[in-house]
Amino acid sequence: MAVAYKSSTVKSKWTKTLWLLGDPNLKAYVPATQPFSKSNLKSMLSSYSTVYFKPTNGSGGHNIIRIKKKEKRVSDSAEYGKENPQDPG
Repeated sequence: MAVAYKSSTVKSKWTKTLWLLGDPNLKAYVPATQPFSKSNLKSMLSSYSTVYFKPTNGSGGHNIIRIKKKEKRVSDSAEYGKENPQDPG
């Protein structure tokens, strides 16, 4: 049985990301990350075929949304409540 992880110190994923990016030893291991906006989503989809939207204050893999670029369209699929969303395709 999986144990649910819940951060009790720093809740904001963006704050944690900025902290990791500030460490030269860890920076290379942090995936491309931007705060959500329509322009940032377009920018990320111009570089990647799939991006993930993660709520900044969530934990345990809940409410993650996978957004995939498909032939001039964008589709989304919610992976609510799953710790490890899996890409079916």
